[in-house]
Amino acid sequence: MQKFAKNVGSGRGHGKADVKDCGDVSQIKAVFLTWDPHCTRSENQARHLNAELLSVSCARGIPTVIGTMIRYVMSFAITLAKLWRRRPDVVFTTNQPIFLLLAVATYCQSRRVPYIIDSHSGAFNDPKWQWSVPMYKVFARRALLNINTNDHHKELVESWGGLSTIIGDIPIHIDEVASNSNMERPYVAVVTSFSFDEPVAELFDAARKVPELNFYLTGNFNKLPQSR
Repeated sequence: MQKFAKNVGSGRGHGKADVKDCGDVSQIKAVFLTWDPHCTRSENQARHLNAELLSVSCARGIPTVIGTMIRYVMSFAITLAKLWRRRPDVVFTTNQPIFLLLAVATYCQSRRVPYIIDSHSGAFNDPKWQWSVPMYKVFARRALLNINTNDHHKELVESWGGLSTIIGDIPIHIDEVASNSNMERPYVAVVTSFSFDEPVAELFDAARKVPELNFYLTGNFNKLPQSR
C-alpha cells in the first residue's frame, strides 16, 4: 500500500496511478460513491470491486429549486465528511450530478489519490445537464479511468483527453426471484426508469395495440407522465 500511495498522482492530472506499482491490490481501500438512493448498477459494481458503497441521499422530498440547492449543498458536505472519515486509497464514483464529481475531485486532489468515474448516459444526453459538460470534461481528463457503457461515449471521453473503457451490463445479485406461476395471461416485462431518453411513449402505444397481453414495467413511477 505504501508503494501504491507513492505512485498515485504520478500520471496525468492529479492522480494517475501506475497500476504496475500498486502492490497488493487486495489491500487497497476503495469506496464507491453515488447520490442515488437506489442504483442497482452502483450497488453491484461496488460488490464486484470489493468497495464500500456510500449512498448519499438527503432532503429529496423538497421539489423546488431552493430545495434542490439545499440538497446538493448538504450532499456535498456529507460526501466530503464520509471520504475524510474513511480516507480511501481510490474512489469510484458515478458521474451525476456534477456536484458529486466536484466533491470527489476535491477530496482526491487534497489527498493525491485517484478516482474512477462510472459514466451514466444522462451526463452526456440530458438537456438539463448540458451546462455542466465543460466541467465534466475536466473531471474526465483527470480521472484515472472512465467507465462507459457504449462506444459512442467512450470515443467522446477519449476526444476530451480522458482514458476510457466499456463495461456494459453488470452481473447482479438477486436475493429473491418472483414466481410467474400465477400469470394467467401472456405478458411482457420491461425494465425502464422512465428517463427522458427511453421510448416510454412508444412502449405505451405498443401496449394499447395488444390488449391481450399484460405489461409489467419497472422504474420510478414518479417520473411517469400523468397523461400515460
